[in-house]
Amino acid sequence: MASADPFLTLLDIARRSREHARGLPKREEAEDVWSGVGFLIGGKHYVSPLGEVGETMKMPRYTPIPRVRGWVIGLANIRGRLVPLLDLGQYLVRHSSQLSGRCRVMIIEEEELTCGFVVDAVLGMQRLPVGGFSRQVRDVPESIFRFVRGAYTRGDEAWTVFSLVELNRDEAFREVALESSVGI
Repeated sequence: MASADPFLTLLDIARRSREHARGLPKREEAEDVWSGVGFLIGGKHYVSPLGEVGETMKMPRYTPIPRVRGWVIGLANIRGRLVPLLDLGQYLVRHSSQLSGRCRVMIIEEEELTCGFVVDAVLGMQRLPVGGFSRQVRDVPESIFRFVRGAYTRGDEAWTVFSLVELNRDEAFREVALESSVGI
């Protein structure tokens, strides 16, 4: 029976609501994660820090460049900018990305140089558990070790952290002309 006093009625409703209320869901601990852009080269998982990759895209039309190293694919006009396309797999581990429908280009803009790195596939943004990070990396060729920052493990997958910016700053990487074309 309802009371004539509105305040007592509200108290009664509050009491009955508490009796029938379900508890709030348990607060789960948020897991700390590190984010990067995942990609494949020769069947191996790599990831670059999210801030290093400006965009990813399908392989654009390009013009081959004569007298350059084999890992330089060509030059593409991307929204009015001339961007060199570089086969990252060929440069790093001598695995040439097959220029198929699955291969993608990761664009970086760093200092004065914009580059398009061609990889076998881009696997999108990866959120990797911070607790799964290790500076110890297995199965990384010596030729690329200086660009590797460590690796994350998620389940049974290992993701090698690769710095495209450090590669872009490397003097040896910037030497794209073949020896016979110097001074021409």
